[in-house]
Amino acid sequence: MRLAARGHQVAVYCRERPREPVYRGVRLLYLPTIRHKYFDTMAHTFLSTLHLLAHRADAALYCNGANAVFTLTPRLAGMPVALNVDGLERKRKKWNRAAKAWYLISEWLATVFPSVVVTDARAIQEYYRRRYGKASAFIPYGAETGKVESTAALAALGLEARPLLPLRQPPRTGKPSPRGPPGVRAGEDRHEAGVDRRCAVRAGLHPAGARHRGPARGHAGRHLRPGIP
Repeated sequence: MRLAARGHQVAVYCRERPREPVYRGVRLLYLPTIRHKYFDTMAHTFLSTLHLLAHRADAALYCNGANAVFTLTPRLAGMPVALNVDGLERKRKKWNRAAKAWYLISEWLATVFPSVVVTDARAIQEYYRRRYGKASAFIPYGAETGKVESTAALAALGLEARPLLPLRQPPRTGKPSPRGPPGVRAGEDRHEAGVDRRCAVRAGLHPAGARHRGPARGHAGRHLRPGIP
């Protein structure tokens, strides 16, 4: 959005159909995908790459190390390509052996195929430097700061502003803790619908009154993280 505000033409490929074709100056291009845990990212990136080749850009940014294999083609077509490798996905328990093996292969491909590698954490930057001898551009994630204008999202859940403790919740740990103050689960799992259903049911039975909020994006997401005093 900052690039668009500076006068650049920016397009983002989306897996979900956007409500509007343009958001704050950024064109949102919807392309279909295969709704499957192991094929979603790869299928969508494959189609996005084909579209990119047919509609050239001055530069392309790919996200997720698993997409490293797709960065070579646009680069050979003369487009500078950056790849944000994200974290070490192959070490996450959510993936089977085949997926972990692909992520390991993709780590090496990421050091060869794209024009530049982007890391968003110092630990990941050091990992690629130490293991592969590959330097990367460190670009940490940004976020909007400051107080929100209202706490409407909190009020709708019958909550008040409190310090936030964000946690990643794997499928096998979807049961809310029975102790502590009321909590909120904000999010969804596109590939494991059963996880969302179980969390919603368990949240309703939570003795401390936990809530299952579902996806919280944009301003609603900021309402649920008003800041830590």
